[in-house]
Amino acid sequence: MLDFFTQHKRTTVVLLLFSIFVGYLSYLKIPKENNPDVKIPVIYMLVMQQGISPEDSEQLIVKPLETALRSISGIKHITSHAYEGSASIILEFNSNVDQDKALEDVRNKVDDTKNQLPKDADTPVIQQVDLSLFPVLNVILSGDLDQRTLISIGREMKNRIKMIPEVLEVDISGDRVPLVEILVKPSKLGLYNLNPSMVGEFISKNNMLITAGKIDNGGGAYQIKIKNLIETYEELLDFPIANYNGAVVKIRDIGEVKYSFKDSTTIARINGKPVIALAVSKRNGANIINTLEKIKNLVESAKQNLPKNLHITYSNDEANEIKETLSDLENGILLAGLLVLLIVFSTMGLGSSILVAFSLPASFFATILLLYMCGYTLNIIVLFSLILSIGMVVDDAIVVSEYADRKITEGELPSKAFLNAAKRMLWPIVTSTLVKIIVFLPLLFWPGVVGNFMKYMPITVTMILTCSLLFALFFQPSIGAILIKKPTNIDSKKVNEIYASENGALSDLQGIYKAYYNVLIKLTSKPKRSIILLFAGIIGIYVVFGFFSKGFEFFPDIEPKNSLLVIRSSGNLSMKQRDLIAAEVESKIAHFKEIKHFYTKIVADARSQNLKDDTIATIDMEFVDWKTRRKAQVIQEDVKKAVKTVKGIKFEVLSGDSGPKSGKPIWFSIRGDDWNSIKKATTHIVTLMKKDDKFVDVETSEPSEGLEYRINVNRRLAAKYNITAANVGQIVQMATGGLLVSKYITKDYDNEIDIVVRFPEEYRNIDWIKNVRIPYGSGSVPLECLAETKATQKRSEILHVDCVRAITIQSDVKPGVIPEKQIELIQQWFSELGEQQMSIIVHGDLESQKESGSFLGSAFLSAIIMMFVVMLTQFNSFYNALVVMSSVVLSTGGVLLGLMLSNQAFGVVMCGIGIIALSGIVLNNNIILIDTYQHLRKLGHTIEDAAIRAAVQRFRPITLTASTAILGLLPLVLGLTINIIDREVLYDAPSSQWWKQLSASIAGGLTFATILTLFFTPCMILLGKRFEKEDELQPQDEEVQKEGITS
Repeated sequence: MLDFFTQHKRTTVVLLLFSIFVGYLSYLKIPKENNPDVKIPVIYMLVMQQGISPEDSEQLIVKPLETALRSISGIKHITSHAYEGSASIILEFNSNVDQDKALEDVRNKVDDTKNQLPKDADTPVIQQVDLSLFPVLNVILSGDLDQRTLISIGREMKNRIKMIPEVLEVDISGDRVPLVEILVKPSKLGLYNLNPSMVGEFISKNNMLITAGKIDNGGGAYQIKIKNLIETYEELLDFPIANYNGAVVKIRDIGEVKYSFKDSTTIARINGKPVIALAVSKRNGANIINTLEKIKNLVESAKQNLPKNLHITYSNDEANEIKETLSDLENGILLAGLLVLLIVFSTMGLGSSILVAFSLPASFFATILLLYMCGYTLNIIVLFSLILSIGMVVDDAIVVSEYADRKITEGELPSKAFLNAAKRMLWPIVTSTLVKIIVFLPLLFWPGVVGNFMKYMPITVTMILTCSLLFALFFQPSIGAILIKKPTNIDSKKVNEIYASENGALSDLQGIYKAYYNVLIKLTSKPKRSIILLFAGIIGIYVVFGFFSKGFEFFPDIEPKNSLLVIRSSGNLSMKQRDLIAAEVESKIAHFKEIKHFYTKIVADARSQNLKDDTIATIDMEFVDWKTRRKAQVIQEDVKKAVKTVKGIKFEVLSGDSGPKSGKPIWFSIRGDDWNSIKKATTHIVTLMKKDDKFVDVETSEPSEGLEYRINVNRRLAAKYNITAANVGQIVQMATGGLLVSKYITKDYDNEIDIVVRFPEEYRNIDWIKNVRIPYGSGSVPLECLAETKATQKRSEILHVDCVRAITIQSDVKPGVIPEKQIELIQQWFSELGEQQMSIIVHGDLESQKESGSFLGSAFLSAIIMMFVVMLTQFNSFYNALVVMSSVVLSTGGVLLGLMLSNQAFGVVMCGIGIIALSGIVLNNNIILIDTYQHLRKLGHTIEDAAIRAAVQRFRPITLTASTAILGLLPLVLGLTINIIDREVLYDAPSSQWWKQLSASIAGGLTFATILTLFFTPCMILLGKRFEKEDELQPQDEEVQKEGITS
């Protein structure tokens, strides 16, 4: 096969150029996104029932459903909430569960349980949580326009954006639902002896379309319809509603008709001005950059025909973030590639460096082509995997080129030299590539959200390493034969160095080779002492790290592009009061020039927005470009100082999360059967946390305090007047949101518009409700004669965690504080309570950290076992296989040493991946060295001579391959982003912060292990003489003997 490609050089070159061209086209077409699409194994269920209390919701809805659902296999956690008027259940499954089957199982169990639920309960709504439904762009409309005009423009814009094929959904905020109000004065109801049901009945029965059947008279068949629908709301004024003393009473006689809006449940503003916001979600797999470009083009085109004073703002624009991230990482790839080629050029010359350079675009674009064909996207994980692979991609090409370069220097023709190099190095580079792939393969089975997030790394690395191997073996010999010419003037110094290493005249070595040889001779003269000192130092590193490390962290902190200010306040606040508080907070942050814009959302029902029930507003602060501002953490501290001056509120500032993080770093539940014990334990733990300044913004799931009014109707007294609870309810509804009596359709609105009967605004208060008169027959009776109205403490929510009552506690930590150590402190406080009937469960990042740490440990062990089997197969020697594997121990020690010297915590995800990846990379050094050693032994060299000579011969390729891997990662290690096209140098860009810890782990560990490998692997070989007989690797055939000393 190798001969075929070498003999058909033109075909080989055409195939290579074609693959690069098609790969480039794939790069242009492949969908690009910042974070990869991750499927979360979570199912959400909601059951509504009007008027049900949290206690009844728990007993009648939550518990029957929990009993049925807990038997479904694969469930990890069940979190249930019993609310006023509803209940919700969140089912979290293990990552290996088939999500479609899980959804089907949940629906079947709910169907089986429906007969146990209250008859008045609505049908349960069941849906999967899908991250692709989250908005990728907010289109915000504002300006000096009246509310109705702004809403109308927003609705029209929403409909036009939804027509773009790549758009899945457009949610509108700040919109108000239209409403037709019939405002009736209570005195008029009494005057005409009317009650709300009579008014509603007359309106509904005179606003309908009746299909009256069909008549067939023999001459034809005709459909008969009675159409009496309202076409304009003004028609309602003349609607007859009663006959009073022979006169027809119309609606205009008892009140007025008004076109209005439903009471606001949300208010939206940007920079303190009212807005309509359109949150756009894309379809799964759609190219974000192209999709958002289409949306912006459509909006700008539509703007030409809209009022000039309309302002359009874009926020949370993922396209800009993706472009910036892609640009940073693409420049990182270019810079790393240039550094790699520079080191190759400085050691192997121009021809070899050009040849090695071909391996980069060939492997990269072939990988992009494979990713595109497999339906994957180009995201931050894929791009970093490409950067990570730069040093490894050129390894195979360097090994083949270096060997061919030696042979050309000795006088062989380039075509023969490259073909022989590919054949001679076939198994070493196949083995080293296989080992690198093996260490990444276990990461494909990483469970949970983190695993779904990181799975693109092993996929990408496997693809690009396979492509680089194919290039080195099949394409490089042909290109090398074309590009590299036999030198006319051979560098005599270079020839002497090669001759000295090949023929054993090691004392004639010069320069760095001479220095390396001298140190090596000293170490190998007493190999046992050298190895003891080595492993004593490594063990010392492990021990010191165990005692003095900074602990563990889940995922690196990334500089956020925005922060969320959450405003809370207890009590029964009206929407107007909430609006005033939010406006005061807005005034405190309006002067911050580093805030590009802030988007305020004021809510009446926080629970409907998945917020804690005492939340009154959120303010999303989007910062200006990170290059022109201070760190977000500093800005957040200034915001906190400014907002602290607002009285009567609690607040917290949350950073926008990047990557697979979930909630606050400290998140746990206290659960048990005795509610009072849970509350007591929670109070104790929270008190201790608030006394410790390492905890920040401590909050619990306990409902906020508030009041509600309950009207208890005395059925016996009410029956005397032929009054029912429904009659009372209708009157009370007229003093609150209104009594729905009918609907009508208008051309200006897509949906039906409610028609409600209400009392005017001056009658909508609790004092009036207490004294309202309830009509009956020919009179009316005061409500206080029929019912008792009293204020009670409101309990808005009951929480279950895994089917047991619980209270959750969440907290941030001060910068530099390791959450893992704080949760250990909390568990110690809990154990001191001595409660046997309660338990504490950790959620969020710490739970994921524990799972990821456990998996990465198993993955590392699996990789070690598989690599050892490959080494044993390659070298057919237990001892030599163990010598090769020793580099893993050395590299891990290097990672831990680097973390201690830089005073960093061990990142479970990034350092864990770094150690696993590093274990495959560092083996490459020992594989090359041991392979050469065994080759020399087969040529008849003694163990001592073969070990020393192998180390000297492989010094250049080992240092070269290690240097390329280290230099490839150096920009990320230093946090440098050099924009070659725009001639811009950036430091500590958010995209580089992602991978700084992982890059430093690999680069530091590889540097440490390479140095130790070069000096101590020969010592290990000599130390293992007893495991190898002198005649064990003697020449076995004539071909080997003929190859002789020149090999």
